[in-house]
Amino acid sequence: MTRKLTGATQGEALARHRSPALDERLQAHIGRQLKSMYDAYLNEPVPDHLIELLDKLDRIEAGAKKADGEPA
Repeated sequence: MTRKLTGATQGEALARHRSPALDERLQAHIGRQLKSMYDAYLNEPVPDHLIELLDKLDRIEAGAKKADGEPA
């Protein structure tokens, strides 16, 4: 007789077969490396064309809400 696994028992079965997590020191090292790589991007200004696109989207959404009778 076969037994159908429920969501909980499937998760338990997967957890038993997973390899152990990375060592905490290695995780911290990877985190520091990723942070140093992406910090430069986070500090860059948003390009004007993206700001214009976001403004256009805001205007479109406000117009759609107004047409539906929702407060903008």
